[in-house]
Amino acid sequence: MKTQWKRVALALAAAVVAVPAGLAATIRLRPVKTSPVWTERIESTPERLARGRYLADHVAVCADCHSERDWTSFAGPIIRGTRGAGGTRFGHDIGFPGEVVSRNITSHPVDGVGAWSDGELVRAIREGVDRGGRPLAPIMPYEHFRSMGDDDVRAVVTWVRSLPPVARRQAEPQMDFPLSLLVRTIPAPAGARGDGRVTTPAPRVDAAYGRYLVTLASCADCHTPSVRGEAIAGREFAGGQEFQLPGYVLRSANITPDPTGIGAMSEDAFVARFHSYRTPPEQAEVPPQCATPSSAATRSCPGACTRA
Repeated sequence: MKTQWKRVALALAAAVVAVPAGLAATIRLRPVKTSPVWTERIESTPERLARGRYLADHVAVCADCHSERDWTSFAGPIIRGTRGAGGTRFGHDIGFPGEVVSRNITSHPVDGVGAWSDGELVRAIREGVDRGGRPLAPIMPYEHFRSMGDDDVRAVVTWVRSLPPVARRQAEPQMDFPLSLLVRTIPAPAGARGDGRVTTPAPRVDAAYGRYLVTLASCADCHTPSVRGEAIAGREFAGGQEFQLPGYVLRSANITPDPTGIGAMSEDAFVARFHSYRTPPEQAEVPPQCATPSSAATRSCPGACTRA
């Protein structure tokens, strides 16, 4: 789950108090800034799909938001048949200034993105606008994805194209004022020159490549404490950010090199911590009937919804 929307919404809400009516009108009329849409058709190859699956499933975790989840089970597994079809809701009840449901990004030509061009998908991922140039809700961390290299964004688009079509239309987003106005200032062209071209770093074991992956994964959004949506300076990656989940509160861990964080962990122990939460493919999704613990299917097939 991302906390970027909280920071953006609260910061913009505070800023709008000082925004005169004339400036508000200027923002409303100003075109959203993006780079030209790519015209290339991205070739799907096994290697590109494998890279896209890695980035989408383990770094950017696209399906975590663009699917329905069963929060009655550990880690909220995806409900089978909804992967990529959207349906996760962000509303007033959790403090979001509006009502937004994650979009269907499957290959369905009407309800999903099957009719979008590859270039439109690239622009949406990195610059935060839909195919019509309208800004996307900042729940999606496209400000972080803006640094995604060209080869990697091609791989993610290849993964998106691989999602089977699901006929499920999601509601259009509704954002409250002032976010509905100031969201127009958030999209921006990718690339140092604003031309939509970003060099993809070669995978390697060093701090620079680690920073690249950490940025795409939005690690700081969860592992940095904040007050009223603003990250606390000097506490980057120190943990302590609270997440109100159904039935319990989760606090992010300190992942700095301090002894109270991961300073005492070996590299092998750090990697093992990630591996300990691996889920076998056959248990990565839960059947639809298992999403309701009291359903007849759950009672008649004990263990069917158990997470390993």
